[in-house]
Parts: sequence; C-alpha cells; structure tokens
Amino acid sequence: MTEFDLDFDRQLSSWLEDVTPSKAPEDVLDTALARVASVRQRPGWLVPERWTLVESTMRLTRAPRTAFALVILALVLLAIVAALTVGGVGARLFSPTRLPIVFTSSRDGVNQIVLMAADGTGQTVLTTGSDNSGPAWSRDGLRLAFVSKRDGHDELYTMNADGSNQTRLTNSVLPLGNAAWSPDGRRIAYNVDTGNNGCYEIFMINADGSGGAQLTPDGDCNWAPDWSPDGSRLVFSTTRDGLFALYTMRPDGSNQTLLENAAGSNDAFPMYSPDGSKIAFTTWDPALDATSAEIAVVNADGTGRHALTSNSFEDGYPAWSPDGTRIVFMSRRDGSWEVYSAAADGSSQTRLTTSPTDDTDPAWR
Repeated sequence: MTEFDLDFDRQLSSWLEDVTPSKAPEDVLDTALARVASVRQRPGWLVPERWTLVESTMRLTRAPRTAFALVILALVLLAIVAALTVGGVGARLFSPTRLPIVFTSSRDGVNQIVLMAADGTGQTVLTTGSDNSGPAWSRDGLRLAFVSKRDGHDELYTMNADGSNQTRLTNSVLPLGNAAWSPDGRRIAYNVDTGNNGCYEIFMINADGSGGAQLTPDGDCNWAPDWSPDGSRLVFSTTRDGLFALYTMRPDGSNQTLLENAAGSNDAFPMYSPDGSKIAFTTWDPALDATSAEIAVVNADGTGRHALTSNSFEDGYPAWSPDGTRIVFMSRRDGSWEVYSAAADGSSQTRLTTSPTDDTDPAWR
C-alpha cells in the first residue's frame, strides 16, 4: 500500500466521524414504543392455526383424567354397595321381594287396580271409572295390562306402572280376561269368551293392539295362559279331557300338549316360576267347589306335584315373586277374598290386605 493510500484512509475515517452521530437520537426508544402500542395485534387464541393446536392438546390431556375419574367413581359405588350388603342393608334395599304387587279391589264399590308394596303398605288406586280388573305386569315392570268395562263392555288395556297413559288395545263386545305379557314385551296372550257363555278361548295380540289371533279352538274351555320365562311356551288350563288340566303350547298355538292331569281334580290358573323350573296353580275338587280350592306346584315337565296350602277355605290364583322365593295369592279364609303371601314352600303365610270387600287377582312385579 502506498503513502497516498494510507493518507486517503485517514481522511475518510476522519470525515465519517464528523458526519455520523456517535449514538441514536434521544427520542428513538420512545418513538419505537409508541409505534408498537398503536398496532392492534389479535390474541393467540383467535388465530385458527393456534386454536386447532390448543384444542387437540386439550383433548389429549383431558381424556385420561375423565376416564380416571370414572374409574374412581365406579370403585367408590362398588364399595358402598358391598358395605351395605355386608351390613344387611343392601339385601333389604335391593331385594326383589320389595317390588310392588298389583291386585283388583272392590273396596270402592267397583273393581279398580291397586298397587302396594310387597308388605301390604302404601296401597294406591291406579284406575278410575267402571270395573277395571285382572292386572298383569310386563316383564320389565314398566307397564300393566288389564281389562276394563269403561267402554260398556270388556276391553283389553295397557297403562304405565303409575297408572298413566291408559291405552285401549281391543275392540270387542265379548267378555275378556287373564292377560299375560310375553317376556320380550311385544305380545299379550289373553282370554276371550267367544261364545259369550262363560267358556273362554286363548288369543294373542301385539302390545300395540295390532295382529290379534285365536290360538285355541272353540268347543272347549281354555283359560288363563302364562308365558315360560324364555318365551318359547305358553301354559294354560283346558277342559278338552273332561276336567280342567294343564297343557302347554307354542306361542303360535301349535304343539298343544298335556302337561299334568290329576284324577278327580280341576287344575287351572298356572304360573311359571321366574327360572322356569316350576309351575304354581290352583286346584280344586269339582264336587266341593266352594271350599276345596288350594294352591299346588308341579315341575315344568309335569312331575313332582305337591300342595302348598291345605285348609277348609279357598286359596287360589298364585303368582311368584321376582326371585322365586315367595308367592302371592288370594284367600277366603277371613271371610272376603284377601291378598296373602307365603314362602315358596307354603310356609310363612302372611295377610297383606284387610279390605271388607274382595281383593283378588294379585300379581308380583
């Protein structure tokens, strides 16, 4: 590098120092802050790209916490139920025998459907008007079928378990009775007096009132159908062999088969036990109709017949408790018909109603 070049560099540096400030103006920071404050920047949660990411993050973090909380709640509830059961409280709270019973009562001068607790308390009338009788529970306990004369003659009705939504299913001028709801809740078997002579036949109808069909032939009396718990069979009583005997058939009326026929005895109003292993029914000597009715039980195959009651008064129309440990029935031992319950072996017979008039047709939810 020449002496001229060095001299030129010194002169250029000196000139730059003279014309360039050594620091920024005094107000440059204030000016910059003022400009930033005047800009309206959107919060991050308003930016779509950011919101998608935040939402995804929330889902990933909340799901495990919710599932964990549900598991903890389930464990707490199980612990409570276990403690109640061990202490005996659970058995009393959740026992099927606490579920309600319905029956027909004439205490108000005309037959009405009455609901009560399994110990006879809390009796509540569910129907009003003219002659309502023969209540039958749906398997889920939410509905009842019954017969009413409110339209001038017998018709099949359904209603909710609290008495609401009473709905007519049939349009007939003939006497009806003895309804039985299928286990799946879709159909109802019932009786129709086709000859209007006191001799009934078995019919089937859908639970909405459609599709009525006759299952048993005219000529003999066929009474009081009940469904097997699996819905594959109906048990009923018929006079086709002379006295009333127990028969079974398929729900379409086919394969009608003798189940049990005791010599010299009328056997009617059969009811399957909840597990389908037994059938309770009413039996009576035709020569002693007014005093001989008793309750008996037979195995579902027709074997092992034995009596549950034995006295000089009429007992009949048995129905099982939901757990099969007890039966409810009607008895005339105290003058008028009253509702009783007993253990499944016939012991521990207990009166549940005390009406001066008749209480009949009991059914356990």
